[in-house]
Amino acid sequence: MVSDIEAMIDFFKSEGSCAVLLAVDPEDGNLTGEIKERVPTAPNTVTERLNEAEDIGLLRSQGAKAGDHGNANRYYLTQDGRVCLVAMVSLNMDEAMNAYIEILDVLNKLTEEMVGWAEGEASLFLEDGRPDVPEEGISDQFELGGAYPGDDLPDNYESFIFESDFEDMEVLNPTTSLDYEQLK
Repeated sequence: MVSDIEAMIDFFKSEGSCAVLLAVDPEDGNLTGEIKERVPTAPNTVTERLNEAEDIGLLRSQGAKAGDHGNANRYYLTQDGRVCLVAMVSLNMDEAMNAYIEILDVLNKLTEEMVGWAEGEASLFLEDGRPDVPEEGISDQFELGGAYPGDDLPDNYESFIFESDFEDMEVLNPTTSLDYEQLK
C-alpha cells in the first residue's frame, strides 16, 4: 500500500502522471522509451513521473528481459499501481487519453499542412482559383466529434466561416496581405 498518500496526491496532480501509468502494460511492463513514445508530454517530464511513481510505490523498474537491448530499463505496475490503473479505467481515462492522442495527431497533421501553405509549398486553392474545400463547406472538413477548431470564436468570425460563399477567399492567400477588417 502507498505509505504516503500526500505524495500520491501530489503525483496525480502533476502533468503526465496518469498518462505514464496508462502507458505501462499491466502484464509485460514497458521500456522507458516505449513509455515516452506513448505519453504526449516532454520526455524529461515522463522521466520525472516514472521516477516519482517508482518512489511512491506505483511502479517498479527492473533490467532488461529477453529481447530487450542490453541496458534497457523496464517498468512494471506494482499492486498499488494496478489499483490506480483500475480506478483510472473506471473513470474512462484510458479512452479519454486515446481520444486526446488522436486529436493531437490530427492537429499535428493540420499544422504540417498549415506550415506547407505558409511556406508556399501547398495551396488552399484549386488551379481555377476556387478554394480547395469540400462542397458542403470548410467546417465539415475539420469536424472532430461535433466540434471544430475555432469553436469559441466570436460570432462574426464563425459566420464568416459558415456563411461565406468563398469568393473572397483571397484573404487566405499568403501572397497577398491579410485584411483582418474583412473578417469583422
